[in-house]
Amino acid sequence: MLADELKKQAPPGFDEASLRIGRIIGAESSKRVAWTGLREVLVCHQAHGLAFPDGLDRQLFAQICDYDAWLWHQLYGKMEFCRASFSAGVQRIYTYLSGIPEGTTTHKLSLFSAHDNSLVAFANALQLQVPRVIPPYGAMLIFEVFRHRVTGEFYLKTLFEGDEVTFARDLTLRHVLIFHRHGDRTPVLTSIGSKVQQTQEETDFWASKVATPEQIELLQQTAKAIGADPSQPPTIRPSKESQFPYGLLTQKGVEHMTAKGRKFRERYGDFVGGNVKTEDVHVLSSSVPRTIESVQSLLRGFFYEGQNTQIKVPQFYVHTYTHNVLAPNHPLQVFNEIELIVHDDVVSLRSKIERGAMEKLSLHLRECLGVPEDQPLSWTAVRDALTCREAHGWPFPEGVDQKIFEQVTVYDTWLWQRLYHRKDFCHGAFKDGVKEIYAYLKSVVNNQKEVAKLSFFSAHDNSIVALLGALQIDVGAQLPEYGTAVTFEVHEDVATHEFYIKPFYEGEVVSFAGHHNDPFCPFSHFESLALEFLTVKA
Repeated sequence: MLADELKKQAPPGFDEASLRIGRIIGAESSKRVAWTGLREVLVCHQAHGLAFPDGLDRQLFAQICDYDAWLWHQLYGKMEFCRASFSAGVQRIYTYLSGIPEGTTTHKLSLFSAHDNSLVAFANALQLQVPRVIPPYGAMLIFEVFRHRVTGEFYLKTLFEGDEVTFARDLTLRHVLIFHRHGDRTPVLTSIGSKVQQTQEETDFWASKVATPEQIELLQQTAKAIGADPSQPPTIRPSKESQFPYGLLTQKGVEHMTAKGRKFRERYGDFVGGNVKTEDVHVLSSSVPRTIESVQSLLRGFFYEGQNTQIKVPQFYVHTYTHNVLAPNHPLQVFNEIELIVHDDVVSLRSKIERGAMEKLSLHLRECLGVPEDQPLSWTAVRDALTCREAHGWPFPEGVDQKIFEQVTVYDTWLWQRLYHRKDFCHGAFKDGVKEIYAYLKSVVNNQKEVAKLSFFSAHDNSIVALLGALQIDVGAQLPEYGTAVTFEVHEDVATHEFYIKPFYEGEVVSFAGHHNDPFCPFSHFESLALEFLTVKA
């Protein structure tokens, strides 16, 4: 049974997947799902050609396996539990191997036949950097013992399923890159149907929510918006005046992002140190006012305890480019037509029941909002409008309730992920953004210049979805909420001077495709994924 505190640490996307799985198997909540039993049944079904239960596809099967593996490694990663359950096993292997240099063990080959949880427990007990998976049938952990011909010293080489693995390394943190979404804002896509028109009352309501002049003054004192360098003026478009009060950071957004900055300080404050200089922090923002103000808020929270600080903090620079590389480059119309663009995926990847439910919901929304049949229903515009209304207590349109809002969010999330995970589309829209991130991290690793300790890249929700798709980082079925951050920690091995990337999504460790065995991904693997994406042919 899943403990509440463990559920809070669950991998990204777990909540939505668990609800869907629970409905399929008839469990009321994630606590009622016997994850190991369910996985075991499905593994056997797959191995012997039996059909999965209706509604369970291979994507959900993979999520079940990933989540149960995460649970196992969380469980056996707790040393008290691991010691209590498998100390005898570790002692037996240790005694056997230590007998080789002592001369009491004389065999050339030894076999220890055990179970999947035996391997997981043993790997966690020895802190081996093995894949965070449940070992498949026949999986092997091999210890090769070598003796140096000259010195007589003994060495151990460890392999998991034929691949060499290591014990815990001596790594030091060199840089932290934070790629984040802006904070809470007023609506952007305001036209969602003939029955939902902006009134003066609603316009005044949103005007009362935007960040106050007093807040903005503090943010500008914290960090100054500039162009590509301090000699150039910032690129800001559209201007706040041209869109007021829509698409702007709210008072709530400033407060939330400032609080996020304080959370980052808790984790990285000691790393940055007290005697901070302007060049210790690199900041690049999308050219939209709300992203600039959001990263100013993060910096305010990170470097200032409150209205004042006892530590002298310089004014930082927020760089902007004339070409906005941090925002995916495609027409706004794409958001109105996502369902049409990915129609082949809708047909091939969603069940008949799911398609029918969305068609029924679409008809209901068209009636409630006043969207004609010959016009695409913009699921994104509906979701955006409802998200802003819910966040600030403005009522939903008549006929739309919380349940409908949740259904719209789940479906639009799926549509976004299908769109941005198409390599050709994502490459055309966001190759410049990926190139910017890759080039910056490459400069850190190569130490090409005096590199900052901390960098912020302030962007949008679709920027994050595109970046995750481009670098093949799976965070489950979710869209980035306001302030969501993808963090890349750059670590250096003190002994070998090799570099590793440790990726996080909202503070939880995630992994790159092809590297699930270790939270510390070799920079070379990250680089191969980035270059694979950047060399996609249109």
